[in-house]
Amino acid sequence: MRDLLADLDRWRRDGEDVALATLLAVRGSAPRLPGARMAVTRRGRMAGSVSGGCVENDVFTRALAVLDTRRPVVATYGIDDESAFAVGLSCGGAIDVLIEPFAASPEWGRLRAAIEASEAAAWAVGVAPEPLLGRRLVVLGDGSTVGSIAPAVDAAVAAAARRRLDDGGADVVELPEGRVFLEAFPRPMRLFIVGATHAGASLSRVARQLGFHVTVVDARGVYATPERFPDAHEIVCARAEDVLASAKLDARSYVVTLTHDPRFDIPVLAHALRSGARYVGAMGSRRTGERRKVELRELGLAEAELQRLHSPIGLDLGACTPDEVAIAIAAEMLAVRAGREARPLADKQGPVHGPATGRRRPFLSAVVLAAGGSTRMGRPKQLLPLAGKPLLQHALDNAAAAGLDEIVLVLGHAAAAVRGGVRLPTRVPVRVVVNDAWEEGISRSLRAGLRAADARAAAAVVLLGDQPGVTALLVAHVTEAFLESGRLAARPVFRCARAGRAPGHPVVLARDAWAAMEALRGEEGARAVLAAHPEWLAEVPIAGAPPRDIDDAEDYRQALAAAGGA
Repeated sequence: MRDLLADLDRWRRDGEDVALATLLAVRGSAPRLPGARMAVTRRGRMAGSVSGGCVENDVFTRALAVLDTRRPVVATYGIDDESAFAVGLSCGGAIDVLIEPFAASPEWGRLRAAIEASEAAAWAVGVAPEPLLGRRLVVLGDGSTVGSIAPAVDAAVAAAARRRLDDGGADVVELPEGRVFLEAFPRPMRLFIVGATHAGASLSRVARQLGFHVTVVDARGVYATPERFPDAHEIVCARAEDVLASAKLDARSYVVTLTHDPRFDIPVLAHALRSGARYVGAMGSRRTGERRKVELRELGLAEAELQRLHSPIGLDLGACTPDEVAIAIAAEMLAVRAGREARPLADKQGPVHGPATGRRRPFLSAVVLAAGGSTRMGRPKQLLPLAGKPLLQHALDNAAAAGLDEIVLVLGHAAAAVRGGVRLPTRVPVRVVVNDAWEEGISRSLRAGLRAADARAAAAVVLLGDQPGVTALLVAHVTEAFLESGRLAARPVFRCARAGRAPGHPVVLARDAWAAMEALRGEEGARAVLAAHPEWLAEVPIAGAPPRDIDDAEDYRQALAAAGGA
């Protein structure tokens, strides 16, 4: 949308009649993602693309017809049966495209103003049935709306839009009354470049092209000048830690230090790593990075916070020049934003562009409860060996392998011994919380874990440290079902002849359900809340017996036998 604004303004000033084509949905493989747009005029001027060139000629022809009738249409394109190079997609996918007359309506004007002011907003347009087609609603970051698709759907569309305003994305929302295309435009990502260096100048240029709002911070006014940083939105000559403190870093904030000077780096990194910033990177060698970590530990930073630091900074692209270094840094930032491993696309399994909806999965925390005080088997139960590693290690490794974004490990009884007996996964940040009141029951540990979860977390996946049979595959399956359900909670329900119907773990809790957990006491777990609110719950059927809790010697003996006596 943003890349078409200048063309649309110019064509309107010239008195052009304009049609706008929007990519609504993708099935299979396609060159563009939902939300891609193409604008055309009756005189043949074009901007943008919905398919990378595959169907644009036909879209243009249909757009001229739409300008004649003033009625929007939805066109579907797929691979042609006779020729892959006829009107269709040579890559074999299928797409739906909305083609409508463009007008500077009040809805468009308000969306345009929000985008230009870097405010969050969402654009919704009816797709089906016919009475909804082309009707528009704009949802703003403060919750207000402009326009209407239909009174029966406006509230549901606005609620769906608000859920997307933080992360953005575009897709078709299915409602009982019809289908609505919804695209959210979050606030721009913010990049704070600390250090007015040559690499910083190149990074500010690259980042601005990628849509970041770029702020360069350096107390040395002779270096931090508009002449050296023409692409920066802001240049601030002040102490960087003071600037970051006032900026209120959040999940759309990225911090890069390029100074090589610990006098400046350490205070900045300490603040950024303790904040909600999505990305924190620092220029320097591995040796410099290890020295930084020593100093940061002395300032009280935890290992989970230090694991968030990207240093040496950037992807391994063989970068040498400032421009190449900037590309390597920006590429790593994009990979972190998307939750990708930044490997060659040729090595990737599945769709090249990821989910066809174009939505990114929200931030998810794992909460592993391991505070109990059982020592009936001669040692803390969490450290009993099974298949070559402690019971608790199984839960931690399964949580890390399930693709979650962080792990909150709640310890209690013998916390130091338990912590020393396990290896924290390195692929995701791990935050260790000690519940000194563990004797009050599991409810206290659950509350402690939820309170310690990252501020970005949209939901928590609750696991028990004595259930090694809750595999990464099971965790991923239940989590995906939760995300698709739209409910506030999800859990597996195991079905087998021996146990009948048995609910189990993991339990996934949306952040909106966490407040209800504050009322739990003693050994009450999330099950008590879900029993009181069955409408919150999505149950995921799983064939087979539920994973076994290791509660006593007999449970442990059976687990050892199942694992081959290890």
